[in-house]
Amino acid sequence: MELKDYLRVARRRWRIIVLITLIAGALATAYVEVSTKQYTSSATVFISTVPSQDAQDNSAYQGSQFSLQRVASYADVVTGDGLAERVINQLGLTMTPAALASKISATNTTNTVLLVISVTDPNPVQAQRINAAVVQQLQLVVGELETPPGGNTPQLKASTINPPTLPT
Repeated sequence: MELKDYLRVARRRWRIIVLITLIAGALATAYVEVSTKQYTSSATVFISTVPSQDAQDNSAYQGSQFSLQRVASYADVVTGDGLAERVINQLGLTMTPAALASKISATNTTNTVLLVISVTDPNPVQAQRINAAVVQQLQLVVGELETPPGGNTPQLKASTINPPTLPT
């Protein structure tokens, strides 16, 4: 078949082509209108070492490398059921840890100690509220995990750089 053959078929069947296009457009519009809107709140956390009293000249570099190695692990902690359960208990939510964990994501840009935490929910205020609790619980977990046995000062800390946003 050549191009003129296709054009001839299109001229003969133009009503069906237009009708199918209109139906597809109407279905797409209806789907967008009835689907639940989702809002995403984001926060940025900076994972850093806590300087010790007996710091040496190269301790800043070593601390930076230590933080880089740990930040990817904390991205996994943020999206895990353990942290989600702590957030559920803190906020009194009525959902399973797996359901809450599915709303949470954490990304770490390569070779940085920044962790971007995002929470998606149909309610923008709830997304921000959950995100704030996730950041707070992460800070507590980092403190617990990074404190050596018998010590009282953690080796790492999680500091909020950008607080959870209220999505619009």
